[in-house]
Amino acid sequence: MLQGHERSITQIKYNREGDLLFSCAKDKKPNVWWSLNGERLGTYNDHQGAVWSLDVDWCTSKLITGSGDMTTKIWDVEYGKVLASIPTKSSVRTTNFSYSGNQAAYTTDKAMGQNCELFIIDVRTADSSLSTQDPVLRVPILQHKITSMLWGALDETIITGHENGHISLYDVRNGKQINSVNDHTNSINDMQLSKDGTIELHVYGSVVPVNARDPTKFQHQGFGMLLMEEAERIARDEHGSTKLAVISGVGTRNYYRKMGYQLEGPYMTKLIV
Repeated sequence: MLQGHERSITQIKYNREGDLLFSCAKDKKPNVWWSLNGERLGTYNDHQGAVWSLDVDWCTSKLITGSGDMTTKIWDVEYGKVLASIPTKSSVRTTNFSYSGNQAAYTTDKAMGQNCELFIIDVRTADSSLSTQDPVLRVPILQHKITSMLWGALDETIITGHENGHISLYDVRNGKQINSVNDHTNSINDMQLSKDGTIELHVYGSVVPVNARDPTKFQHQGFGMLLMEEAERIARDEHGSTKLAVISGVGTRNYYRKMGYQLEGPYMTKLIV
């Protein structure tokens, strides 16, 4: 058990090598730990409000955080120094580096008369000038706010999860929405891709009902083949029926077909009775 925060944790992230664990909470001080022994290496001190999200880049040189103090910050991982602080008009809810590490995306809340917005910035030269530079892309989200966000394959798209359960796909070149699905009934609290970034999507806090007469009795989420098999086992132990749904890359669909899944829109789905 790691004890380094005074208030509830909002997000944790491992770096690529898995030797460092980054955590943030409502106590405004992100932490970094050795994952092997739980030793706390240090804190990142500059936020004045709850820190809702963080991410570390591919080479573990930069950290990005988003806070309720209406800033997103870029940090030097090793020295804990703020490289850039970008002011926003509402709380920053999600943050993510692109796979290349050349860009970062963050989203702001729909609050205080402001619409939810998606921003993409160039972080190759992360310094104080970022606070006044225009973003590479700025996309207003006029409906339900974004609660989770990921970069898609090859840094060509952004995947967003929303408070009403919708999942949307945006083209980073022009900010246009490519697709949107609304099979989930609850807020999408978190999303993760498989290790190679091309397989399937992990969605937390959502239920896919079979139909109104036969509602889902159990809620389980996971990504990766073993976790999906475990989800099936648990679902069978419950009363009623559950539809498991996974967003998969083209290269993994044969696996899911062998497991009894069928292609249904953007999902591979399987009814567990």
